[in-house]
Amino acid sequence: MHFKYLLPINTYSHGFSTLRIPDDESHKLKITPIRLDDETLGVHRVSSKTSHVIVKPPLPRKFNTPVLAANEGKEAGVDDGSDGVPTTNTDIVATAGTNTQFQAPIVSQGGTLEGLGTPNAAQTRLNAQVSSDDKHQANADVTTLLAAGYADNSSTSTADEDDGDDKHVDVSTASVPLPKEAWEAFYPKGSINPNAPLPGGFSFYLSGPTAFANALSDGATEVILSYRVMLETEWEWVKGGKLPGIFGGVGPLSYGCTGGRQAERCKCFNIRPMWRAQGKGELYTYLPLTENNATRLAAVQPFSKQNPDYGFTVGRGAFSFEPARGHWLTLAFRIKLNVIGQEDGEIQLWANGKSVILVDGLSFRDSEESRIRGMHFQTFFGGHTEDWASPKDQRAWFADITGAIIN
Repeated sequence: MHFKYLLPINTYSHGFSTLRIPDDESHKLKITPIRLDDETLGVHRVSSKTSHVIVKPPLPRKFNTPVLAANEGKEAGVDDGSDGVPTTNTDIVATAGTNTQFQAPIVSQGGTLEGLGTPNAAQTRLNAQVSSDDKHQANADVTTLLAAGYADNSSTSTADEDDGDDKHVDVSTASVPLPKEAWEAFYPKGSINPNAPLPGGFSFYLSGPTAFANALSDGATEVILSYRVMLETEWEWVKGGKLPGIFGGVGPLSYGCTGGRQAERCKCFNIRPMWRAQGKGELYTYLPLTENNATRLAAVQPFSKQNPDYGFTVGRGAFSFEPARGHWLTLAFRIKLNVIGQEDGEIQLWANGKSVILVDGLSFRDSEESRIRGMHFQTFFGGHTEDWASPKDQRAWFADITGAIIN
């Protein structure tokens, strides 16, 4: 089983994932498979106003239109010679319908995830129209997996390994299954952040399992953290909202770095993705307030700006959350801390395996006491005013929480 999109890097020392993988594979990958539960993942500082229940997530939306054969590729927007496989997530999503089925919360967390079966069977399913619940239930539609951003790199792909941008994928070896369980976030109609009178989403921090958390505390300077997210099919964006990201800093000052905090900003950092109107993606950052940080962040295309009294918008429009409506989208974050006294820190974001934002020359800390602490697992609509509120009851799901120590 391949971790190319959850861990889009070549080398790391060790890590963990809630994606269930065979023991022999986890050993080869230096990945410890763990369960999706609070204790194992080191969840702490949970908002008392919201919940993050474990559920069986809905199936990705059905494909009402068959994927056309290779000889029809020009009309379908696929590459000649690609065996009819759409070459981008946009091509895939364009064929999708709107059926999403909500599932009740589950109690048990065990079980083995099924793969795709034989390559020939997978290819057959790719070229066939999925028209019944029985066929769709088999969680093996290769187009769904491509939309989720997974493919095995043992295939003869023409992917550019340097930038992680898969232009053509041999789906005959796609093998990563759909999540069997996920954290569900609920955003009631009219809700904004988790601390508002009508709270929405959820908010907590996680440091990972014990070995990983210890490595962070011991001073790991480069880390990658990732997860998969799916928004309900009829998701409405409004003005925007936050999704989970990375945080760190000096002891207790690591926490509460967001929400417009200005005091002791040199002692904390927080980097979360954000969706905006029409699904435009960006990073929303709180970094030490240095002139160089502002200059480096503001230079990120296609649009970046410093927001008065709040965080920094970085790279708005560099990617889209549209593929997450009714499908699994993989987000992976890499942070490299600066050497004390230097401005050589880095932030990198991958969306479905493609590097979409990279910023270097940054300063995250001025003290060796500052650490990467883990993930700020927070999501909500907003903003802090009613014009950001969710226009209806909405849900999102989060799965396959993964982390690895690079240095």
